[in-house]
Amino acid sequence: MKSIAKITFFLFALVVSINAKAQSSSANPHQICAGSVEPYRVDTTGTTGSNYTWGVTTSGFAGTITPTNASGSEISLDWSTTPVGTYELFVIEDSAGSCVGDSVFLDVEIQPANTISLTSAAGTDNQTVCENTAITNITYSTTGATGATFSGLPAGVTGNFSGGNITISGTPTATGTFNYTITLTGGCGTVTETGTIDVTPDNTISLTSAAGTDNQTVCESSAITNITYSTTGATGATFSGLPTGVTGNFSGGNITISGTPTATGTFNYTITLTGGCGSVTETGTIEVTPAATADAGSDQTICEGETVDLSTSGTTPSASNNAGLTWTTSGDGSFNNANTLNPIYTPGPNDIANGSVTLTLTATGNGSCGDATDTMTITINAKPTTSPIFHN
Repeated sequence: MKSIAKITFFLFALVVSINAKAQSSSANPHQICAGSVEPYRVDTTGTTGSNYTWGVTTSGFAGTITPTNASGSEISLDWSTTPVGTYELFVIEDSAGSCVGDSVFLDVEIQPANTISLTSAAGTDNQTVCENTAITNITYSTTGATGATFSGLPAGVTGNFSGGNITISGTPTATGTFNYTITLTGGCGTVTETGTIDVTPDNTISLTSAAGTDNQTVCESSAITNITYSTTGATGATFSGLPTGVTGNFSGGNITISGTPTATGTFNYTITLTGGCGSVTETGTIEVTPAATADAGSDQTICEGETVDLSTSGTTPSASNNAGLTWTTSGDGSFNNANTLNPIYTPGPNDIANGSVTLTLTATGNGSCGDATDTMTITINAKPTTSPIFHN
């Protein structure tokens, strides 16, 4: 009896072994992000010759299942066209003995992917700003994410995430083109957003004419030495404080101050760059010295033996804006003081013999100003020669 029982048990075990359905298992549930492509597999350890069939039972599934090995135990499932929701993924194993296993299910929950949307004005995410000038705040709203990281922002500009909102703000202290990236963290999916902040350097101005030309002294009615500058960034310039007759010109980023001053005094000029970035000015000084003047007075007529007192005779001499005065003669007479405005001139023998003499007044110019000269002529009438007295 024991032998018959053993034989019966062996046959039963053999039948069960041959006819048993193949099985597999997997953990539930599985959360994924909308739009994702996910890999799935069953453990085939100890199993040979089986094939696997996959499917989704829930309505609304619009994805694609693609086997990635020969038996189909591994697949790639593209959920990108499937709406948000919960779906039941199943796999059925068809064993080498043509037995079909029970379906094994996995609940797959498709969660909404993170989103980010610009909420500040259009174009704020691609703005140009001057160095050391605050940018227009760039703001975004997000869904799903719990935070964000920021890269590529210029020094002085930062990003902040709070309550699902993002704000990029600050004052850039570096110049150049900065292509920034926002990467959402937490929630579902790898979502980034990009933008550009172009930081323009402040305008510059540099003297290009000789050193000192921006602080020169010139004589009235004489052309100044041209003052030139080069600029960057600016599109124009305004000029103030220049003397009458002197003007400033901006062309192609270059500035030229030129002309002939007709007014005297100290002129502190200012150049203010326009356009571009920043409030940039440059200053200089043009000192205009008055021109020397000289008037020797009116021509005089004297008698032989007389002197000429230039302080009392006719129209008296005058001079202005000079560093000194000098009288000279074309003859051989002499001045009691040739360096005063109103000397006394004593004609010499040749002056008397010639009957006239020319006196020249020279006023020495100040600084770069030239000398001024004027002349007067003294006519000398000979004394009459009276004959002796006769008694008729």
